[in-house]
Amino acid sequence: MAGSVRSGAALAHSMWLVNGGASITMENQTVAITNGYPDGTSIANVLNDNSASNTGFTFTAGATATWQKTGASAPANCSVSYAPPAAAGDAPTIAVDTTNC
Repeated sequence: MAGSVRSGAALAHSMWLVNGGASITMENQTVAITNGYPDGTSIANVLNDNSASNTGFTFTAGATATWQKTGASAPANCSVSYAPPAAAGDAPTIAVDTTNC
């Protein structure tokens, strides 16, 4: 899942570099952009909630988006989180927690 998030964020960033603006469109999905990358809600649109890469994970949108593995013992465990960059020129933060997976 972390690889999908990294790849999706990089692809959205590339599209933003070409098109600019506060949002881009990917696969007929609107993706809101924060400092050049998808925001914490729109990152799900990049991955497409119906895609096979999300199977077995529960997505929670917010300032920091989280995908938790189904059956994990706590929200902070066995998850991937994504936060858009705090400033222009920075990269998003993508973290993996493998505790109790």
